[in-house]
Amino acid sequence: MAFLLGNTAIYLLASFKGNRNLEADLRPLAPVDVELRFSGYDELHHEDGSRTVVSETQSSAFRFSLGQFLAFPSLEEVVSHMLSATRSPDPRILEFWKEKIVAFASLKAQLAFDAGRERIEMVVMIHVYPTAWGSAEEVTTEVLTPSSDEGIGGGGGFGRVPASLASIEKLEKVICNSVGDEFKEHVCVICLEEFDIGMEVTRMPCMHVFHGDCLARWLERSHLCPFCRYEMPTLSRE
Repeated sequence: MAFLLGNTAIYLLASFKGNRNLEADLRPLAPVDVELRFSGYDELHHEDGSRTVVSETQSSAFRFSLGQFLAFPSLEEVVSHMLSATRSPDPRILEFWKEKIVAFASLKAQLAFDAGRERIEMVVMIHVYPTAWGSAEEVTTEVLTPSSDEGIGGGGGFGRVPASLASIEKLEKVICNSVGDEFKEHVCVICLEEFDIGMEVTRMPCMHVFHGDCLARWLERSHLCPFCRYEMPTLSRE
């Protein structure tokens, strides 16, 4: 599940592990492992009028008990603790992140408890894009609804309308290097992994680059660039 607000995006994934029908008295003790991935960008303005975009990525791991996710006050404390590891642009957006994580985690925790699952894994990915690349309108948009409680699954995907296979196959393959201004990104904003110098990456027509496999999976679910929302051709528009 993913939500957009202005120039920020938050992606929430959950999967259940182990057998079903754990004994009732053990269910609140089931571990909940959360990985929080944060990607932010700063714009550095130079005297000659040019600007440089500097990326910041970090990953934090947390372990909680399912019982902490089932009670609303403790769940709010858990989420606030996790978000303290990020750099929030402003209090309103921080509250937006918190609200979405709490609602998502509460729903998944109740599903896991009812099914008696032994362990829950969650991934929270937060992107803060440079203001110039964000939406001018500060609106909340849900852009993904998973098809099942087992993870991201199928369904409509990010943006709901996939790009055409032909347009995906035509994307340019380039070698990542650190020379000049050709490559503005140092990380793939889909998986938040850094690019290795000399590796092959895939470039969108909007000039943003990603790991080839990451971008192909994304475009199979959405025709929108995950960075700037550039629109790729769809089957209906070829």
